[in-house]
Amino acid sequence: MPAENSPTASQPLGLLASIWKSGLVRFLPFVFIYVLGVAVLFPIVPTIQTNGFASAAIGHVIDCQEFTPETAPQECVEAHAQAVTWGSWTSFVSGSILSFLCSPVVGHLSDHWGRRPFMLVGIGIAIGPMVVIMFNLWGWLSIFWYYPFQALNGIVSSFSMVLTCVADVMEPRHRAAAAAFVLAMFSIGLIIGPIVGGIISPDQAVYVCISLTVCAALYVLLFVPETAPRKCRAIDRVLSMRAGSIFNASGNGAEARTRYQKVASDGASSSGQHNSEGKVDDAVEESGTPTSASDTSTDVGRMTMLASLTNGWRILASSSWYMKLALIWALFSAMSSGAQDTLLQYLQLTLGFTTHDQAELLVVMASCSLAVKVTVLGLLIRFLGDQWVVVFGLVAYVIEFLLLAAAHTKATSIAAVAVGAFAAVAWPAFIALQSSRANADDWGAVAGMLQAVGSLASGTGPLLFAAIFSRTSVGGPGSANFHPELVWYLGSILGGIAAILTACIYVGENAPVPIVSRRGNGDGDHASGQSSSPVAAVAGGAGNSLRNDDKPDPHDPWVLNRTVDLQSSLERLRSFKTHAMHKTNEDRGNQHRDAGSEARPLLPGQPHK
Repeated sequence: MPAENSPTASQPLGLLASIWKSGLVRFLPFVFIYVLGVAVLFPIVPTIQTNGFASAAIGHVIDCQEFTPETAPQECVEAHAQAVTWGSWTSFVSGSILSFLCSPVVGHLSDHWGRRPFMLVGIGIAIGPMVVIMFNLWGWLSIFWYYPFQALNGIVSSFSMVLTCVADVMEPRHRAAAAAFVLAMFSIGLIIGPIVGGIISPDQAVYVCISLTVCAALYVLLFVPETAPRKCRAIDRVLSMRAGSIFNASGNGAEARTRYQKVASDGASSSGQHNSEGKVDDAVEESGTPTSASDTSTDVGRMTMLASLTNGWRILASSSWYMKLALIWALFSAMSSGAQDTLLQYLQLTLGFTTHDQAELLVVMASCSLAVKVTVLGLLIRFLGDQWVVVFGLVAYVIEFLLLAAAHTKATSIAAVAVGAFAAVAWPAFIALQSSRANADDWGAVAGMLQAVGSLASGTGPLLFAAIFSRTSVGGPGSANFHPELVWYLGSILGGIAAILTACIYVGENAPVPIVSRRGNGDGDHASGQSSSPVAAVAGGAGNSLRNDDKPDPHDPWVLNRTVDLQSSLERLRSFKTHAMHKTNEDRGNQHRDAGSEARPLLPGQPHK
């Protein structure tokens, strides 16, 4: 079979094959172990916070779960508002200050030093709050110490670094679906973790949490590959130079060095680290001689924080499209983080949720979110595209908040969260959307810049939610000023504005649309050009071009994608019709030949057929 007609040469890899060959599959166990460990404490920490504030106010240990919302003492009522307020200020310090300043630096430096070191740093920081909870249960530390250690998580996020690795190793057409696989592992951890946390005691939950987090760190050290393009190219060049010097000294340098370079290149390609279009950058001097990795690290280490910050912001300032995207991400982050910090305390205050109720709610939330990602996300990405999937998710958030505001029983509140699970499609689609216009070598800086914007909003959003929650929860149930449901109307407003802006993000912009190559011989060749949208990849086999010059058309990409789908369907119908007619003509010809042979008498001596 000729090379051009082979499947590997003419057809791109599918999603599962790309995840396996790129090495992204190695990240999935890490996400599961890490999230499972952290999620064990999720249903326990809100109760510990409420009891800690109430006990500090009343002067002795008290368990607020023993009371109903109507009979709870004033210290327990006020403890909910205090927990939300302290949590919101923690989010502000973590997101609006630390993450806002550190995310661009971490993103930029991870392009040079690699993603793995920062994943390990993030894991180490995450252990701090777990240790504080353990000491609090032992009676050694107050619950107030939990918040400064929790704020340190804004320096670097291991999970955000994993999503950056998705953009490193996956093609643009597979990024949204690959991010969904990562988020699916996240959801599985969120399902199992609260179940375990609701069954075992708080002390046992802390031990399990710390043990699994340590196992996650060991897994990163042993199994997770490096994916940063610049770091991988520098490693390949240094290894090649070292191999060349060693084998030259032994007298068979040329042959051995070639063999070593081939093995190194194959290893990089198998993990998705090899970049065929990469440029020789920091590690190559003007003379063309590659420098060592230590020299590269030294040069990068001399970069100032201001230079790292300005690199991502330079990309933002030079693109009006990224400015719009940053505003949408800010609204999305403010809405989601504010709701996250308020939800469980709100349900404890208004509906009397206990630790077991919180575990049940978290399990339902994670289960429905996983089901949506597995069953619905792929279809939405295919038929709507990244932009409109984000809109769909934001609208689902708005509906969830309105239902929570109207919920008066535990069952209806859990049902509202189940409906809000459809909002889980927004995050992977947004990851694919924000990476659609970034250069491969600058993707870390772009991701860091957008994470900084989101972190700034993630800190201010909870402050807004906490301010409204504190003012509207005075007096407890039955009081004239008791209207904590107003926080959900605030979330609905933020989500609605973000949905409208996302729907209009390509207004006045040259939107990236599916580019399909012109048909060559009319046999349905696949498109040779690549698009940044997963929808473009699905529609790439249409065989017809939207425009003769193959240039992006400044129109709504949703309409253009639907046009490509329609053209693809029509082309397949024409091909089926042609094949059917050809088959019918062949059958008729065979029938005529058979009939003629049967009617013709046999000559003497002619054998029977």
